[in-house]
Amino acid sequence: MGKSIALIVVLPSILLAIVFVTLDILQLSNVLHPDKWWLLLFFAGSALISARVSHLGVTHSEPTIRIGSYFASMFLRLILSLGLVLYYLLKRQESIKIFIINFFVMYFLYMAFEIYFLLAILRADSRQRQ
Repeated sequence: MGKSIALIVVLPSILLAIVFVTLDILQLSNVLHPDKWWLLLFFAGSALISARVSHLGVTHSEPTIRIGSYFASMFLRLILSLGLVLYYLLKRQESIKIFIINFFVMYFLYMAFEIYFLLAILRADSRQRQ
């Protein structure tokens, strides 16, 4: 499971870093917020925390604990994300539209990777139980 937690965090981070560098090379960085690297660090950290919470539930034998831990990890990520958006709305008024667009693209990318890998883990787990 530790390998899949690393993949949930590392793969989207590498993908986004490649996109950031490519857009900088092509001089199209005006579509990215100036704090893009801080956003990447935030999402990598929140994905790591979320994946760890989900992992605690997946390893538990009680099905309701599994579902609850997954929802807890989603709720935790949502609260952290809302806090970050609120911070940027209140403190940093520069290019807020670009920030919101970048934020949601990163949010959904990390969420997609988390769902994909968690479904793969749960599929393998259900096959082992049969």
